[in-house]
Amino acid sequence: MTASGIAGLILGILALVTSWIPIINNFAFFLGAIALILGIVAVIATKPQGKRQGRGLAIATVVVAVLSIAITLGTQYLFSKALDLQSSVSAPSTSAQSDKAESAPAEKPADTAAKTDSDGKDDEGDVADGKYHIKITSVTKSVANYNSKPTVAVGLEVTNNQKDKESNIFDYNVQAFQNGVELETAVYLNEKPEGYEAADILKKIQPGGTLNYVRGYVLSDETSPVTVKVSGTFSDGEISKEFSLQ
Repeated sequence: MTASGIAGLILGILALVTSWIPIINNFAFFLGAIALILGIVAVIATKPQGKRQGRGLAIATVVVAVLSIAITLGTQYLFSKALDLQSSVSAPSTSAQSDKAESAPAEKPADTAAKTDSDGKDDEGDVADGKYHIKITSVTKSVANYNSKPTVAVGLEVTNNQKDKESNIFDYNVQAFQNGVELETAVYLNEKPEGYEAADILKKIQPGGTLNYVRGYVLSDETSPVTVKVSGTFSDGEISKEFSLQ
């Protein structure tokens, strides 16, 4: 029985338990990848002609790690599809609001200002029914992720507009697109973008407070522009802007 096998199995089980939870399962993918590496090391160390025991445990570690990674990717795919469906359902409502705004008397400039925040051309505005004011502070090419693919680092500034509630990471959703296709969340090992801390996304923001953090996404190519979109998960309000990587 090897220490790498035991450690890998513990990490694999932890990854498997958290792989069902959207957003948090980004960490499950990271844990699953480490567990898989440790499991493979344990399998090699306990090969039939070797002196160490615990081959069954090593194989179990590899199986659990692969299963946690597969469930994580599947959950993220289903969560993304659910968000896309929610956006398509709310689109007619947004269109109706725009038609109403166009037919409103000229003496109501406030309606025009509200439309500006959700017209898909701004890098800051209110989302999630005004609960948060979010600004896209930077979009730059960055270091490679764990499997050596190029990434883009997206800087965000999030202010909690609520008067009596702390922030909830499930209230809004941040997406990056390239060539019309959504980009995967990046997972970093040794190198990471400047200002990036994986745990920052989980930090609570008190009413009136502001948090700056960085998120990473895996690029499909290193030249095409990237569109960053921030929207309320199950509510109105959206900002979206295209950024050049040149």
